[in-house]
Amino acid sequence: MALEVIGAGFGRTGTLSLKAALEGLGYRKCHHMEAVATSSEQLAHWHAIALGGEPDWEQVFDGYRAACDWPSCAYWEPLLGKFPDAKVVLSVRDEDRWYHSVATTIYPLSSVVRRSFLRLIPRLRRYGEMVFGIVWDGTFAGRFEDRAAAIQVFRDHNARVIADVPSDRLLVFDPKDG
Repeated sequence: MALEVIGAGFGRTGTLSLKAALEGLGYRKCHHMEAVATSSEQLAHWHAIALGGEPDWEQVFDGYRAACDWPSCAYWEPLLGKFPDAKVVLSVRDEDRWYHSVATTIYPLSSVVRRSFLRLIPRLRRYGEMVFGIVWDGTFAGRFEDRAAAIQVFRDHNARVIADVPSDRLLVFDPKDG
């Protein structure tokens, strides 16, 4: 099954609401970080990708018609190449609110896994390695705690999506607009 919708927006830009909306519109199922957190198979796929493995996108997204949030948003370009008929939804948010939201929720939560006894639990260790490999050390080059650098990555990512995706295949969505 091919992906029909690729969510290119970073986590904490309304991606869980986007997932619910897409599923409500009939795009069953929509891939989201919660799938990686709850599925051993999904975690194995994404952990291998984070460690440099060559992704088999059809296998990763088997059974999914849409994807949004991390980790998939970090791969929107190769996904668009693999699924050339897919539409792209870029969920956006005020950059200061986005940074505050990430810095007070998912970043400290994933940091706890990396820096505490929880890393001794194999599944949590792999999850932490995946999140850091793709998001914090990958997308943000280890500089998420540098607010200005992280916001610049956010801006650059959004600008690249808008510049590179044909306008007839792109929807820019701000959750505050309803």
